[in-house]
Amino acid sequence: MKLHRPAYNSKEWLIMPFICFAFTFIINSIYFGKLYYSSGLFFIGATIITYAELIIDFLICGYIALLLTKRFPDIKQTVKKLGYMIVSFVLLSSFLKYLLFKLYEILPFFKTELNENRLAWVCLSIAIANIFLIFLMEGISRYEAWQQSVKETELLNTNYRQTQLNALKSHITPHFLFNNLNTLSSLIEENEDMAEDFLNEMTKVYRYMLKNDSDQLVTLDTELQFLQSYLHLMEKRFGEGLRVNIDIAEVYKQKYIVPMLLQVIIENAFSQNAISRSKPLEINIFSEDVDVLLVQTLRRPKIFSTDVEIETGLDTMVKKYKLLGKQLEVTDTAGDIRKIFIQLINENVKA
Repeated sequence: MKLHRPAYNSKEWLIMPFICFAFTFIINSIYFGKLYYSSGLFFIGATIITYAELIIDFLICGYIALLLTKRFPDIKQTVKKLGYMIVSFVLLSSFLKYLLFKLYEILPFFKTELNENRLAWVCLSIAIANIFLIFLMEGISRYEAWQQSVKETELLNTNYRQTQLNALKSHITPHFLFNNLNTLSSLIEENEDMAEDFLNEMTKVYRYMLKNDSDQLVTLDTELQFLQSYLHLMEKRFGEGLRVNIDIAEVYKQKYIVPMLLQVIIENAFSQNAISRSKPLEINIFSEDVDVLLVQTLRRPKIFSTDVEIETGLDTMVKKYKLLGKQLEVTDTAGDIRKIFIQLINENVKA
């Protein structure tokens, strides 16, 4: 069975071998002096033993650090936690260095006696190193915790935004379905052939809606193809009372737009304006030179007997654009002309 100790931070296992290796030479040089380099066997033997002791020291200090972190998890307790770490690490490291050099004294190969003066210098250097490493490791740990917090916050924001977008999308689809079912019901009573043709076109429209249900953006060219099918349905609904003129340069058709946006805008115009053969509703959709699509409608407002939510679909799209960080601006001019400026998007972004 493989034992695994949780790391204080992700850099601990990377730092440990290099720090221990460097301090092996420093400690042995302080304690043994020239004797450390007197022979190859002495150098290799002392290096291996001291390196092994430092690894053990590092691992035990790591366990203590984890225990103290659990004991003092609040950021307000950081000073107390670091204080306990410094005291415990210095005492532990000094004790282990004492045992290390007692071992060298016992082993006949090294032929050394415990030198208390040099041991004191070793303990002082290790104490300074411990303090430095404690603050270094704590800094790395805090930085990684901050990074994780940022990632979690971004993930929560993304999930929240996706939930909002899905909720907004669900507001549009039932409204569209309700209107088309009403039209289909009327056509069934008037002309079954026209009703069948309407149903076929309606199937194409809903196939598009289902296909792009998971996409936040589609190309303008794709949306315009869908719009043609949708307008075919509207011709059955409004006849000659509707005129939609589309003039969009080819260069803009590969840019992106929110799915069903143009359909919602036209549906909104139907809801707000009186439509008749003598005074048809005219809607112009054309591109401008600044990556903006402009939808212009001459308004003939209906008179409603009660308050109704006629702007729900369009308001939904405005909110959706805002969530995507894009611009969808609705302007009603003094001359009863409604202008809707749609920002075309250069690349397909995922929410």
